[in-house]
Amino acid sequence: MLASLNVAFAAAFVWLLYGVTAVPVVSGPAVGAPAPDFTLVDQNGRATRLADFRGGPLLLVFYRGHW
Repeated sequence: MLASLNVAFAAAFVWLLYGVTAVPVVSGPAVGAPAPDFTLVDQNGRATRLADFRGGPLLLVFYRGHW
């Protein structure tokens, strides 16, 4: 009896963890599609646009902020 109750609680926990709180799937841009133009402020306070780098290779790295 106790083992089956334990399994039921574990199954309910897994359902709550992965079933209820799952983030819905959202489609993003297609691979190879051009990125939309945006403007960000650099560490020196200057505005930099993505369009300023068109025509050459560019690697974008986004950090989430202060750790």
